[in-house]
Amino acid sequence: MKVCIVGHGPSLKGAKKGQLIDSHDYVVRMKLGQRLCKENPEDYGTKTNVLVASTEVYGCFLNSDVRHKWGYPKNGWYDEVGAQRANVTVELNICNYWNWQFRKLGGKHPNVSTGTAAIILAANFYNPGSISLAGFDTLLNPKEKFSRITEVPRTGSGEFPNHDWEKENELLDYITEAYGVKINPL
Repeated sequence: MKVCIVGHGPSLKGAKKGQLIDSHDYVVRMKLGQRLCKENPEDYGTKTNVLVASTEVYGCFLNSDVRHKWGYPKNGWYDEVGAQRANVTVELNICNYWNWQFRKLGGKHPNVSTGTAAIILAANFYNPGSISLAGFDTLLNPKEKFSRITEVPRTGSGEFPNHDWEKENELLDYITEAYGVKINPL
């Protein structure tokens, strides 16, 4: 089984990978990324099996017709009533475990990004043979300055995230080993 997780990195814009994305058994999209399916299917595809966002932004789920929604409790807890109202599945123990592993590696941020959480959740829920990452530019190349496409509005506040991309990249090896999954750029 093959899973593709679509992030918001600028490498997808103009890359015409929509059909390749849609060819996967499951396509997981981040936050409000479903908008890209309507605006530019040639680059981003149209298939969405799962939508992922942090549990702090349940609003990303409310107007979505996607059947499966995964919430990432990045702060180690979440509003259970909000999750029920938004029909969101939350795996608190799994997310807390991997954030702890990330901090054990020396991560300079208290938690992994929502994109890395999506990788962990996809590996956990689907047990796929491979996960292709599309638009995960900085996670796959931590030396690259973080940027994102502007067509998807940010859900957070303040400056761009100060995630420790080098340690998140290193964590991918541990995820690969723990779940027996190959993680590759699309």
